[in-house]
Amino acid sequence: MTTTTQQKRRIHLFDTTLRDGAQTPAVNFRSDDKMRILRALVDLGVDYVEVGWPGANPTDTKVFADWADERTAMPEKPKTQTVSFGMVRDPRKSVGNDASLQTVLGVSADTYCLFGKSWDFQAHLLGATDEEYLRAISESVKAAAKKGEAIFDAEHFFQGYRANPTYALNAVKAAYEAGARWVVLCDTNGIMEPDDISEIVREVTKHVPGSHLGIHTHNDHGFADANTLAAVKAGCCHVQGTINGLGERCGNANLINFIGSLFTKDHLRAAFDCGLEQEDLLKLKPLAELVAEISGIPLPANAPFVGECCADQKAGKHVDLVLKDERSYTAHDSRMFGIEPRIEVSNQSGISNFLPFLNGMGLDTGKENPSVRALVSALKHRTEEGYVYKNGMGSFEVLALRTYGLMPKYFDLSSYRAVVERLPGNGTPSASEHFKLAAQATVEFLDCEGKMAEPDVSNGNGPVNALDGAMRRSLLRAYPELAQLKLLDFRQTVLNPKDGTDAIMQVQIVSYSPQYGEIKTIGVSGNSADASVVALLDSYALHLKRLGVAPRAFGRACKPTGTQPH
Repeated sequence: MTTTTQQKRRIHLFDTTLRDGAQTPAVNFRSDDKMRILRALVDLGVDYVEVGWPGANPTDTKVFADWADERTAMPEKPKTQTVSFGMVRDPRKSVGNDASLQTVLGVSADTYCLFGKSWDFQAHLLGATDEEYLRAISESVKAAAKKGEAIFDAEHFFQGYRANPTYALNAVKAAYEAGARWVVLCDTNGIMEPDDISEIVREVTKHVPGSHLGIHTHNDHGFADANTLAAVKAGCCHVQGTINGLGERCGNANLINFIGSLFTKDHLRAAFDCGLEQEDLLKLKPLAELVAEISGIPLPANAPFVGECCADQKAGKHVDLVLKDERSYTAHDSRMFGIEPRIEVSNQSGISNFLPFLNGMGLDTGKENPSVRALVSALKHRTEEGYVYKNGMGSFEVLALRTYGLMPKYFDLSSYRAVVERLPGNGTPSASEHFKLAAQATVEFLDCEGKMAEPDVSNGNGPVNALDGAMRRSLLRAYPELAQLKLLDFRQTVLNPKDGTDAIMQVQIVSYSPQYGEIKTIGVSGNSADASVVALLDSYALHLKRLGVAPRAFGRACKPTGTQPH
């Protein structure tokens, strides 16, 4: 008895983030930006990276030169091929007399990708007959094939095929017969649907082998990723796309989604090989974050495969089932992509949402423990006020400990006052220096014995800075351990921006403890300074609790009035 194993079809990955992605509105890649992204793509191991259009701008020309120098110094040549992009010759010029084409072919690249019109309507707009334009395609591709590997991007192919299938097919056949390694069918306006793509690709494979066909889609109607997968299933073996779906107008197919789908869907993984190994999936999130950072377009928290929250669970019933079997409400194992599944605590939470956190804190989670129910009630009340504990699990820990009666009463803030003054500046021409801001805060604490401490005052460059200084100055009398706690980050979010200056603010404080690392706490209030005070006090208390510090009177030791530290 013999068994046969289906041979996987190789799908070649072509990244055009640096060229098509650079056309994203408001995105402007500098040469060093492009080099950083190029290195990351090479490290990932995609087959092609379209660096840009030489001659169209100084940036692209410089990147080609810089990469050529960098690659020369490499001990091993990477598998990734760099691609020079441009247009087929002007139908009114020869290959040798078309300066733009000669510039594209003149740079040091492995592959030369030329686009041309496969919709006769577009070719006619250039003043060319069908025969003249087909000749321009053929001669240009032949010239590119002499320099390296040639790719032909059949612009507007699907619309062109619908309008005049004879011309559209003649255009792709002209490129293939002239030596194009890949003939790429482009949904340039992003209007096709998966069924249309499948039908047309299957027809094209009767004229050009699927092993030489590629797909390039745009997302104007939201089908770019689906259309790409449909084309591959129909026979295409080359996929063009960008990281994070960047691209002109509504963007291109997202290569991360395509790669992720091939590795997480059993039937696709069995049928296709994109040239990457499973361990390469761990590089996708850092790559997505790099492109987001450089482009200035944030990576959505719910982005498939690489978003910060893509594996989070929130609804109580879902969490209950996920804890029993992850497959119940998860699409795939997010750990393949370096993302640990998280259970969020919110106003939709049931007891199941809390169990992982409470168990990790060593707390009793038995159904008969009234503290569990009390915590659920407290949390739902807090989330109604605007607390999002995903952003400040340190504050959730404080809430849980207090609900269980396990948080020592280190101090109580009796009152505070913060004053901000705008004072004359140094009179320099800079508008921002005509004045300066001065902030002063005064705080009064009750110690663990309920005794009022002397007020403490501190100045700062803003109210939060001044309040932090004043509170620390007062608390350090009893708790010198707080000197170890460093403030790393401060962020505020408007929860209801439509309310204007009357909006509710959520403040996130990130502190650092040498013993326990980062502590993230949050506060919510209609006043940003007050929200900051709440978050800061949580960070102070949690730092002391984690260190096992017992409550002390200000300036002298005293016995705890409540529970012992847990």
